[in-house]
Amino acid sequence: MFNRLLQHHNKSVNYSLAVRHVAEQIDKLYWAAGAPDVAVTDDGLADGDTPPEDADLTTDETIAKLPNEWAADEVDVLDYTAQLAHLRGLATKREAAKRKLQQYCALRQLLDPFRDPQKVVQPNLVTRDGELADELARMRALSARVAGRMGDAALDRSRLRGAGGRTDEQRNDGERELDANEKLRRVLAGALHG
Repeated sequence: MFNRLLQHHNKSVNYSLAVRHVAEQIDKLYWAAGAPDVAVTDDGLADGDTPPEDADLTTDETIAKLPNEWAADEVDVLDYTAQLAHLRGLATKREAAKRKLQQYCALRQLLDPFRDPQKVVQPNLVTRDGELADELARMRALSARVAGRMGDAALDRSRLRGAGGRTDEQRNDGERELDANEKLRRVLAGALHG
């Protein structure tokens, strides 16, 4: 009994697979025989230059290989021409979109340093705990020292004048006269070393 059921099952399954295989072969032959032949057109494209039926029409190379005219009746030619123009227009738009995407990617790479401003931008700004704030504090202290020494020098000069002493402009004993820039340089040098 079991053998009989097994034989019946094998005949029904194997028979349907064989029939399906034969049907697929007939279908392929039918479509191959019914496809229109591609003749040489005015563009000089031959059968080998055109893409196959199952070609991917999303690639630029395939679109470029499509002939401008199709050897068929007039209605099909007009439809083919319209679809080809539409397809080429879409390919042009896609190229423009690719260029735009590349441009945006380049801009994005330029803006990448600003994605994390706490780590990249903020340390360069003046903050309480930043390096620039420490440097500004040192500069303030230095400028206060310079101003103090300049004030002391002015005070000494006024004391000399009040006591009847000679000023730098009045000295004629061969010393070189110092201008304001030289004095400032000496004061700054003394402030840095002292």
